[in-house]
Amino acid sequence: MPAGVADHYALPVAAITTAGLAVISYFVYHKYRDQKSGQKKVPAGAAAVKIPDDDDHKVFIYFASQTGTAEGFANELADEAQEMGLHTEVVDFEEFDPDTFVEQKNVIILAATYGEGDPTDNASEFANWLSKEAQPGCLENMKFTVMGLGNRQYVHFNHFAIVIDSKLAELGATRIHELGLGDDDADIDEDFAKWKDEGLWEAVMTQMMGIRERSASSASVGGKKELPDVRNKLNLVANFEKAKTNLPYDATVHGGGMDVISKFYFTADEATVKDIRELRQEPNPEEGLTTVHLDVDISTLPAARYRTADNLEILPRNPEWEVNAIAERFGCEDMLDMYVGFTRSLSCTKTVVKKPFPTPCTLREALTLYCDLNGHPTKAFVRDMCSTEAGAFDPDELLLKWKGELVTVTEATCETFKASPISIGEFLQIVPRQKCRAYTISSSNLEHPRMISTTVGLIHHPRSGKGPFKGVTTQQLCTSARPGDKMWVQVRASSFRLPANPTAPIIMISAGTGIAPMRAFMRELSIKPRPAAKKIMLFGCRYRDKDWIYADETKEFAEKSGCKLFTAFSREQAEKIYVQDLVTTTAKADLEEALKGDAYVYICGTQSMGRSVIEALRTIGADVDKMRAEKRIVEELWG
Repeated sequence: MPAGVADHYALPVAAITTAGLAVISYFVYHKYRDQKSGQKKVPAGAAAVKIPDDDDHKVFIYFASQTGTAEGFANELADEAQEMGLHTEVVDFEEFDPDTFVEQKNVIILAATYGEGDPTDNASEFANWLSKEAQPGCLENMKFTVMGLGNRQYVHFNHFAIVIDSKLAELGATRIHELGLGDDDADIDEDFAKWKDEGLWEAVMTQMMGIRERSASSASVGGKKELPDVRNKLNLVANFEKAKTNLPYDATVHGGGMDVISKFYFTADEATVKDIRELRQEPNPEEGLTTVHLDVDISTLPAARYRTADNLEILPRNPEWEVNAIAERFGCEDMLDMYVGFTRSLSCTKTVVKKPFPTPCTLREALTLYCDLNGHPTKAFVRDMCSTEAGAFDPDELLLKWKGELVTVTEATCETFKASPISIGEFLQIVPRQKCRAYTISSSNLEHPRMISTTVGLIHHPRSGKGPFKGVTTQQLCTSARPGDKMWVQVRASSFRLPANPTAPIIMISAGTGIAPMRAFMRELSIKPRPAAKKIMLFGCRYRDKDWIYADETKEFAEKSGCKLFTAFSREQAEKIYVQDLVTTTAKADLEEALKGDAYVYICGTQSMGRSVIEALRTIGADVDKMRAEKRIVEELWG
């Protein structure tokens, strides 16, 4: 293995002679590869009518994204548009410029709603302009359509997208396609596909481009599509060296993250695990029955601050066996401790490119921290991998086959795509980025201002014919984390806040690890009691003596604070009793009394549990809609 290794057509920017040779090698290489694969230069479904390449005919695709889904949909739209000969530009709302926006004539917006109907972090400036600064009639030359991404479990379902759709029309823009409302509680991919299939591209071509008739070649066609090889359009080249100082430097490659997910890598802090302890009375990690309490020391991070029941975002580490499996697949086991850095590829047309993760770092670090190896293959990843093996696979067929299956990126890469000629450096660019995972903080900043606690239960699902699927973060924290370990973390504010009125009744309803924010409240109320406030807690788990986490703390808090405690242990009797059942039975009278006093209700657990609790509250007379409007029902649900 040579001391320095680079992917195909690497360009060491410091050497002009090397650059000249690289240019020649690049064109020879691509000519050979195109001849070998028989790929066309023109994508299938290209428009029969040539569309001018100017801003008046360009489609600007904006995305407001918190977890990367809206960004992925935006890139998918751009790929489909290119297949039809349309010119597009995908724009992160973080780069929103009002003067530029009002001049754009063709706009598609993918907008996620975050929290209690709020805009995503990257769209806050756009939301502020839309509500406070935009002038009447400023968008009269714009044609637009909006697709929202939300979850019906939240009262403000797709609120941000609805606001955008309404305000753009109010400012004079012309809607060319109906507002789409994606529901992550059901099948958001299906919602997105339906929104597209119900006339999106026809509206774009006829109303935005002014093309009234389209030939068969410009319409969507069935059958297998010849995908353009993703390697031809990568903006970066990965270079590998034993010494980081030997990596070529490219001033046009910047940090900050090339997408929504990777921005976390450049802003997170490295904290230390202070303590970790098992919470279940009878844990069984092999069966997925383990829940831990994790203390994270932030005393060395002066800027890190949190409030009681905020969220702690944690970047997981892929297990060593998974990293080794990928290295073996690409034949680069002896490169794992080499450093990787990026330079611009010869095919890149951008003046500045952002890198996908902080470099220089070792290949081992890149695969461990920044690649989502344990997650389900995304549509973009499957399409990209299929594009490297012309005709070998149909991405739609693979996605349909894997739908609902717990297939991982590692399995897809090492098994299905084991013959793909893609290199490890190219893989680093197209593999899904590792997402941080958010866990509700179960400590109070009043008690421990420089220590954050969180509560984590192992995600463990059996799989037919394979070993169990385990969540990458929960597996790390529940089975292998030790005091002294380092983790990349970041605090994010949550909506869980005790009432501003110290006498307002407090109702806490949770099951399993959903007790985390309630535990944070218990710690805060122990430090700063509210004797005049009626306090009620409903908690559920399977067994009182096997998996009642924080049992002693909870009982002690109830005794000392006067909190009425109601419990449901679902497996201790023939007829299962769940926490939601307590609302209409043993806790009913106390809840009815508290609700008359403008109580605040906090719910944390699974989405199905949350739905059942809300219905039970309605049954005992709670005006749920009014309480939600007054922000007196706060929910944190998952799954």
